[in-house]
Amino acid sequence: MASPFALELVRASPDAKVVPMQHVPDRWWASSDAALLEPTFAEPAATLLHLLAAHVLGRPVMRCLQKLHSGFYAEPSRRPTEARARAVALRYFNDVRRLAPPGRLLEYELGSGREPLCRFLGRDAPDKPFPFANEGVA
Repeated sequence: MASPFALELVRASPDAKVVPMQHVPDRWWASSDAALLEPTFAEPAATLLHLLAAHVLGRPVMRCLQKLHSGFYAEPSRRPTEARARAVALRYFNDVRRLAPPGRLLEYELGSGREPLCRFLGRDAPDKPFPFANEGVA
């Protein structure tokens, strides 16, 4: 999930440029599931993380994440299946594309470097390699 609030942000900022990231579906699911859903929903680790985060931060952060994911994937109080997550993500990105004002949308594909992004934003591309923090989703 790129941003659970992208649709609201597009509506609230009609002059903003919108750049949804094109992910390879299989890599997206593996990375998203391992990094976000597994720690949030899998027991007993999820309960331990809930307690630890609440103790350290003084807030029920993991419960908030669980509710955020459950709401986004429309799966009340449980982890979404892969099929459900893919269908919701596809619909979500199509909604973002539909809502983006004409001329304010860049269909950016991960791995295509800085040039298309810098051109779209009206900036010069730096003379450095594009940083990839997570090759599993690039």
